[in-house]
Amino acid sequence: MHPLKTAKKKTAIIWIFFNRRIPSKPDITSASFNEGDSLVLDPNKEEHLFCRAEGFPTPTLTWMRNGKELRVGGSTGFAVNADRTTLTIEKGATR
Repeated sequence: MHPLKTAKKKTAIIWIFFNRRIPSKPDITSASFNEGDSLVLDPNKEEHLFCRAEGFPTPTLTWMRNGKELRVGGSTGFAVNADRTTLTIEKGATR
């Protein structure tokens, strides 16, 4: 059987993009991942990813899935908190 059909975990690739119109690149002060990381997520448990950044002007964090922005209060199994620093991936959302 093909290994992708039997895999129980999903991989999420994390990318960090910077707005080129700002004078200087923001500093990532803390994160649960590094740029370009491939994370293996267990669909049978809730996962939390976080990222905090500082800079001028104040950076805005945007979480995306399949090229679409995940919004605060969204109901897709992927929840972004109010200050946009944490993405919660609900149990079963990556199946």
